[in-house]
Amino acid sequence: MAKCKICKKEYVKKSIKHIVCSYECSLAYSDLHLSKKVKEKKAVARKELQAFNNKDKTVLKQKAQNAFNKYIRLRDRGAKCISCNKPIALYKNNKGIFMPDADAGHFYSRGSYSSVRFNTNNVWVECKSCNRFSEIHLLGYEKNLLKKIGQLRYDKLKEESKKLKKYDAVYYQRIINIFNKKSKILEKIVL
Repeated sequence: MAKCKICKKEYVKKSIKHIVCSYECSLAYSDLHLSKKVKEKKAVARKELQAFNNKDKTVLKQKAQNAFNKYIRLRDRGAKCISCNKPIALYKNNKGIFMPDADAGHFYSRGSYSSVRFNTNNVWVECKSCNRFSEIHLLGYEKNLLKKIGQLRYDKLKEESKKLKKYDAVYYQRIINIFNKKSKILEKIVL
């Protein structure tokens, strides 16, 4: 005697594969089993997509850059453009926080100087016209950067910029976590 997987009644097993007592229980078991399979497939697909996004360095690199830039804008909220020293207008974001309508401008470009891409001494709020369109904006940037961070930190930044760094997915994830936490703290202070 065996117990039916669906109704739990005892029945005479006709073969090893026989696990239910009747045709109705067989239909119920197949419906239950198929829905479990479908749910498992969806869960596996969701996990694979999440794993892909977490491991895909280009996606993580962009997320890390966005988190870092947001932090820079929050940190320098109310500051003037590092290059031209003009005041920067603020706008209200979807959380009700006034943010500078500006870029997070890199003194040493993030493409050519990967070692200082996420260095807070290298990045300051910069008006969009200076950062995107001005060919001479780095002259003003350098002068004002020296005033902001001092000669010692400037020299250290210059030395760090000469190094070559390659980042992995774990590093980008750390950057995302660190700067999202820092941004949340600054958002609470601003509100």
